Amino acid sequence: MTFATYYNNIAAAVFPEGEAENLVLPHKLSVKDALIDLQVKVPCLRTDHAEYVCSAATSFHCGANVFDGVDGSIDRLYTSGVGVSPNTYEPNACQDVEYKYIDFDRMNALLRQYKCGLPENAYGMRPVPYGFTCGNVTYPASSASNDKGYRTDASEAYWSMHRGQIYVFPSIESTEQIVVEWTGTRRTWDDTTTMPATMVVGTAPNESMERDVASAVEYYLDAEVNRRETKDISSFQTSSALYNQAVSQLIYECRKKQTFVRTPRVMPPDAW
Repeated sequence: MTFATYYNNIAAAVFPEGEAENLVLPHKLSVKDALIDLQVKVPCLRTDHAEYVCSAATSFHCGANVFDGVDGSIDRLYTSGVGVSPNTYEPNACQDVEYKYIDFDRMNALLRQYKCGLPENAYGMRPVPYGFTCGNVTYPASSASNDKGYRTDASEAYWSMHRGQIYVFPSIESTEQIVVEWTGTRRTWDDTTTMPATMVVGTAPNESMERDVASAVEYYLDAEVNRRETKDISSFQTSSALYNQAVSQLIYECRKKQTFVRTPRVMPPDAW
């Protein structure tokens, strides 16, 4: 489920008679604020984030794909296949290629090896043409012209971070996507953002909103509408109280889950 779909469901509940077109943007901002506030207060909502980055959404730099980092710690980074056109199936879609983290000094060494066109074959990458000036920094948009003609083997797949940017080396094919699974507080949302599993129930195309979280978001949006638009202080206070109550319940349920998972058994079963 994307953020756009999620927002439409929230808006349908808060504005059953319809929503003024000129207020959609501020209402979306309020929903984003609610999602950020919930993640800050409820630790269980900071998990199961994922970014899906296609080759065309990255920059190409010296044999690597470069794209913006995430708002937290990366748990896993891998590539999977995607269809080259609608209704087509990519045979390698289910064959994930795991990328290993390396520090940026080592990543820089790989980039330099590719950039300077050393005689040896740099991790299967085609060397750059002769006459290329070593040291030039270029970040053109990645495209199918950067394809190697094969998927990288996991034994030669690396990623690193530098100044908020993720570097993936060697670069991926135009028929692949990079999947970044991470934990943290997501602070950037757009209409295409994939909602984390903690906020939805089921799998596509039969996903639905997790009602406890959605109810809290609805109360937050309703409170902001009453505060900024209708200036109804009584309704604002009511919605705010309901929001705080919903957050308290989410925190309580989260702590129960964490206690259940993390508390070790201190006695053998026969001692009970």
